[in-house]
Amino acid sequence: MWATFIVILIGIADTVQLHLAKSMQRQGIEIFDQIRAKLKKEHLDIEGKVKKPVIYLIGLVLNNIEPAWLVLANMFGSYPALVTSMFGVGLVVLMVYSVKVLHEDVSRREATGAAIIISGTLVLGLEAYFRPDYPEERIDKGAAYMFTIVFAAFAAALMFIATRTKSSRNVAIAFGITAGGFGGQDIIFKMLGQQDLSSIVGWLVFLSSFAIAFLAFLFTQLGFARKAPASLLVPAYDASYIIVPLLFQALLLPGFEIWWSTVAGAALVIAGIALMKGFTRERAQVDAAGEGGRPCDRLPLDPATRTSSRHRAPIS
Repeated sequence: MWATFIVILIGIADTVQLHLAKSMQRQGIEIFDQIRAKLKKEHLDIEGKVKKPVIYLIGLVLNNIEPAWLVLANMFGSYPALVTSMFGVGLVVLMVYSVKVLHEDVSRREATGAAIIISGTLVLGLEAYFRPDYPEERIDKGAAYMFTIVFAAFAAALMFIATRTKSSRNVAIAFGITAGGFGGQDIIFKMLGQQDLSSIVGWLVFLSSFAIAFLAFLFTQLGFARKAPASLLVPAYDASYIIVPLLFQALLLPGFEIWWSTVAGAALVIAGIALMKGFTRERAQVDAAGEGGRPCDRLPLDPATRTSSRHRAPIS
């Protein structure tokens, strides 16, 4: 009982720290735009440019020490689902940071979607509390790596399609799903490795989890570098972070059964991310405006020249 309660607290601490880290990384990612502009000798006016490197570095540190919470949770012998199911709670931190600090426009629809995701994670967390102990040591490690390879192929196709649409929303969803999927597998491989640290194979599995965690970090940064709004990328990350481990358990964990609450929780998470306007084509002026900005005003085109009336030469 107390062990479960402690693991839930660890899960909440983990999600708050990681969401705060990703919010700060999104805020400071423009430092790379500054470096690029400096190398090309271009002028780039970014508000608060002195603080952005520090903010990004703090977010980087918080992100990279976060696995310590996962290692600590595994020491209590609790399956990772109990930790990952708390992940949606961090969305509250993300939404507040996005609005108050990043000045992103979070619509009522997006806020509702985030609330639905949080509800789904709480349903899955409650389910994890009542589940029996499973023989995690019987998970086939070769099959586990094959699962990761298949997921990587799916994620690569998803990101390719998203980047072709040139939509910041689609990029946020695709890169968030990719990063979250790898993040959800990170804790699984840490668990598999920690169970067998007396052997070389166990250590190799444990160390490989950090490579998987790096992929989660990498694709988060690539999404932010492509101007994906944090208020969309991170909820997509959370949804994948929760759904992918569930899929892993259903396929590879002996004795694991799909309960009605599993379906209900997963459905809420998927519905939440869908409500946050997944793969929809945006108007060009919305993407051009950038995150947190307003759509560009469009003037009617002159029927004869097909150019904006703003650029028509005066009639003499």
